[in-house]
Amino acid sequence: ELDIVLENLAERLEEALGKNFIGFYLQGSLALGDFDLTSDVDFIVVTHEDLSEEQVGGVQQIHFETYDQNNRWVKRLEYSFFPKAELFSHSSPFVNGKRNDLKERGLWYFNNGSRDIERSDHCNTLITRWTVREKGIALKGPDPKTLIDPIDPNDLRKEIKDTMIGWGDDL
Repeated sequence: ELDIVLENLAERLEEALGKNFIGFYLQGSLALGDFDLTSDVDFIVVTHEDLSEEQVGGVQQIHFETYDQNNRWVKRLEYSFFPKAELFSHSSPFVNGKRNDLKERGLWYFNNGSRDIERSDHCNTLITRWTVREKGIALKGPDPKTLIDPIDPNDLRKEIKDTMIGWGDDL
């Protein structure tokens, strides 16, 4: 069931985005190998440019139609639209333990279980980039290693540390 949902969604998004579409990449537990029946379904869609207003409306409509299917997985989709240039930026949610509130970090995003698209920096992390590059599964598009530069392990460690400190301060 999940394969059919993802293949159909990838096809429809590619069609709606046209020449702006680059690829559709599974990440998270599906890519890392610890997916189970309680998992959400994490992926990113890579585009040449940020979505236009018309494209936002088109992907919202596709998501509504997908979400309304009688299938357990359609309510667990969580995904962001990454402009290609954004993949090259080393953007983290926290820098030196303080929240990175730059508005530019926000990507078009569907939260797990949500019907509505929003701007969020949720997936705009080095961890997401590393997961897509090193473990991601391309349903459509080129090998993710051609889109994302290698991530230095020390940069990953710093992001994890800064995020832990930042979340602690938030709590």
